[in-house]
Amino acid sequence: MARKALVCCFILLSTLRLTLAQTTVSPPTSAGINESRAQDAVFHSPSLNRDVHYLVLVPHDYGNGRSFPVLYLLHGLYGDYKNWDSRTGLERYAKTLPFLIVMPDADDGWYTNSVTVPGDRFEDYIAKDLVSEIDAKYRTIRERRARAIAGLSMGGYGAVKLALRYPELFAFAASLSGALNAPRDLDQLRPDFRAKLL
Repeated sequence: MARKALVCCFILLSTLRLTLAQTTVSPPTSAGINESRAQDAVFHSPSLNRDVHYLVLVPHDYGNGRSFPVLYLLHGLYGDYKNWDSRTGLERYAKTLPFLIVMPDADDGWYTNSVTVPGDRFEDYIAKDLVSEIDAKYRTIRERRARAIAGLSMGGYGAVKLALRYPELFAFAASLSGALNAPRDLDQLRPDFRAKLL
């Protein structure tokens, strides 16, 4: 399963590179290959009214002064923002890709605004707070054409849902083994998720 997800992620990243790249990217220097480009960050989300973590993988040539497209990668159920980096070879696969990769933490919130728990506004956190945070903190191309969103399982559900609900934000969406049936029958299979799926 993990190998299949890695292959799908690599294909996604390669496709995104072809779609978003506007200039020819020079290969990384030998010094940049061995250095971690993953940056752990925390910010206060007004929608959740608490501090949340995210991981950003910056392009090897981020220091050149230009702006970059962004791929948001959403984790799956029982996962966290470090999963894409710690459980895959993402940093190695993406070392020459010319865009930022943002991996937010979303608990097990299904990237949805809860109707039963007012503080669980995970959809707003991603679509409003996180996108604004990344655009303000990093040199991004602040246009729809330069934003993509993808995810695994619960994150695949979230990616498709967010892209459909906010077409002005995301030009591309991908769902890797997405739990797209979650709103239909997961609440019956797992009653403890019912409130989070509404």
